[in-house]
Amino acid sequence: RAETVSTMQRNQRVVLVVCAVAVMIGLVRLTLMIPTCAQRNDFAHYYVSSRALLDGENPYTVSLERRYARLGMEFDERIPNATNPPALLWLLAPFAALPPAIACIAWHVLQFAALGAILWLTWRLSRESLPATLLALGAVAFIFSNPLYWHVYHSQVQLLLGAMLLAAFWWQQKGKYNLACATIVAAGALKLFPLALLPWFVFASDDPIRAKLKRAALAGCFGLLLFAASGPLLWMEFASHALDVVTSNAVNRTFNFGLPSLLGNLTYAAYNFAPPDSAAQSSRRIGIVSGLLLIAIGYVACALGKRDRQLQFSLLCLVMLAGGATMWGHYLVLLVFPAAVAVMQVRNSTSLLPKALVGASLLMLLMAGTGTAPQLANFPMLNVLLHYLPLGAVLALAAILAGDLV
Repeated sequence: RAETVSTMQRNQRVVLVVCAVAVMIGLVRLTLMIPTCAQRNDFAHYYVSSRALLDGENPYTVSLERRYARLGMEFDERIPNATNPPALLWLLAPFAALPPAIACIAWHVLQFAALGAILWLTWRLSRESLPATLLALGAVAFIFSNPLYWHVYHSQVQLLLGAMLLAAFWWQQKGKYNLACATIVAAGALKLFPLALLPWFVFASDDPIRAKLKRAALAGCFGLLLFAASGPLLWMEFASHALDVVTSNAVNRTFNFGLPSLLGNLTYAAYNFAPPDSAAQSSRRIGIVSGLLLIAIGYVACALGKRDRQLQFSLLCLVMLAGGATMWGHYLVLLVFPAAVAVMQVRNSTSLLPKALVGASLLMLLMAGTGTAPQLANFPMLNVLLHYLPLGAVLALAAILAGDLV
């Protein structure tokens, strides 16, 4: 028996070493992409928008095209002005003060540090339920996944948000509720959609209602402080100009996997991708309501189900993304920990079905953004539905977690 245990430990060490080497290779692969990222969206958009802010211009109304041309960056005519909240523009301002190439490297250093934080926190939160070898294999799969590839390709901000959300959950588990809520508010100031988690962070504790209301008041005060510090007038300009650009680019796109986007794209497909304005507007409103309803269902499951904080947090992360107006492929990097929780839930199941469902769902998420066969262009409705397999995967994981809760 001792020899068997020794062999198992030796095999485990070999697996961990192989996974560590694979992770390093994957990181080198991603790092080699960075030099070309400085010239294209989304980094170019971040950089130019924040540079306009530093120069005293209104980034939400001034045309950024000339700035793109002057810096030799690729301009996307669909996004002529800044589209991100003022807090994110200010976050990028120190980077925008640097030359573009250096700024891009510095930005990716921050994102890679956030990637490390996500993997470390996932390990700390999961190590008692999942073996180290399984977590290591999951890390390798994530490093080589499409969502992470596209995240680095576009120099996105979601890894930083993911690290903030997971750190907030870590602090919430440690009883540091105010710090957790402040972190969620800060994440929401950067990209808005994390605010969907704030009610859970405020009320998910055994404290008396008075303490929870005090926590909500403190979170609100911190939000007002961030609002004032980042510029109320800028927030008004963001609401007046940027949101229209964001919503107009949320539909008729194959890389947005959210539920509202699916409903909008099905409408476009039904009209051969040239719907009348009335149909497009109706589908947009229905999509928004459907997304909010999905998030509400997640909260109902948390309110009526057992007090398993990991399950609740993971479920709400899933429905937050699926119900949002935009769930671009690189947003899926936010689901590392919810994926680990889903694996925990089915690992010891005696039935093969939930294991197969979770496995297939995770595979679809890892491959998100691969597209569909060109021949399917002749079948627009089917083509749209197949493009949204990642959404189906997110909803399947959410259904499994909700079922375990209730």
